[in-house]
Amino acid sequence: MAVRVTRGKALIGRIEDLDQIRPKADKPLKISSVDYTGTSGDKIGIQSRPNATGDGTVTLYGAQIQPRFKDAIGGASLIGLDVGPILKGTSGNMTGDWRGIEVNLTDDNQAGRTVDGIGAFLRLRPQIHHAITGGLFGIEVLKDGGTKGWDAFLKFEDEATGLVNKPSGAVSLPATTGWIRVKIDSTFYKIALYDD
Repeated sequence: MAVRVTRGKALIGRIEDLDQIRPKADKPLKISSVDYTGTSGDKIGIQSRPNATGDGTVTLYGAQIQPRFKDAIGGASLIGLDVGPILKGTSGNMTGDWRGIEVNLTDDNQAGRTVDGIGAFLRLRPQIHHAITGGLFGIEVLKDGGTKGWDAFLKFEDEATGLVNKPSGAVSLPATTGWIRVKIDSTFYKIALYDD
């Protein structure tokens, strides 16, 4: 076992056979809360790449996050993961995108494997027996809180078989029809909403 932990600004060297890190009571465990002074390339705050090397029936997780309130303890809110990329100040432009979460299912651009289950980028499953007075929803979308409002709820790169097609022709809808705005390629469309 090789464990070396130093204090201050000194480097923490390679750590092996370590299965638990505990922060001080009521203090967050800060990882990679440092300044990156490089001016090009990718900067990664935290990276997890477990690699299964034994053939069998293992289920591999990149990370698990499960905050909790113990029995008989109440509180305000319980949030599994808070992701908030922030642009601070008023200067310094971005030449790329600004994304909260990016999910990719990828391979080595080679065929040959079979996945007997499904492929899904996001899975929602309620396992709840408690009362939720505000209601239970798959996604909650808040109104804009700044000066830049929503352009649409969804943006599709373009038409895609089995996913989305651009509409053609005209249809008759109730006069009280509402809508959800989406964008396909460079054109905006509306998904009609009317009384069930």
